[in-house]
Amino acid sequence: RRQLAEAGRAPHSPPATATATETAAETAAETASEAEGPGDWRTRGEATCAIVYGANYQKLRTNVRELHPALDDWMVVEGYGKVLSRPGLDLLRRELCIVSACAVSGQDRQLLSHLKGALHAGASPGHLDSTLELLRDFCPRGTLSRARLLWKKVRPSAA
Repeated sequence: RRQLAEAGRAPHSPPATATATETAAETAAETASEAEGPGDWRTRGEATCAIVYGANYQKLRTNVRELHPALDDWMVVEGYGKVLSRPGLDLLRRELCIVSACAVSGQDRQLLSHLKGALHAGASPGHLDSTLELLRDFCPRGTLSRARLLWKKVRPSAA
C-alpha cells in the first residue's frame, strides 16, 4: 500500500508541458468545481466521456442509447458528470485509478476502455506500465497477465 501511495506521486505526475488532451481534462475538472446543477453535470459528463472515449465517443453514446435512453442519460450525468468529473483528482489520475480497479477485479472489457481512456486523458505508456506493475501483489492469479495482454493490444508503439 505504501508503494501505491508513493508511486502516485512522481511517476504519475503529468508532464510539465500540457498537451491539448491534458488541457481539455483540466478544463473539465475546473468546470466540475464550478458546476452546481443537472445541466452542468450533463455538460461536464459529456466533455469527460468524450475525452475518455476519444474517436469512439459517438459510437459509445449510440450503442448505450440503443440499449435504453435512460441508461445513456445515467452514464453521462451520474457516471461521467457527477463521479468522474468531480473535483479532487484530475482526469489522468482518476483514469489510472479506474485502470487499477478494473485490473484487480478482472473487469477486462472496462479495463480495455479505460486503458485507452487513460491515454486519451494524457497518461504516457510509462504511467500505465508503472500502474500495472504496482498491482502485481494485489491481483488474483491470472488477472494481471490478462491486464498486461490487454495493455499490449492498445499500447502505442514507440515512434
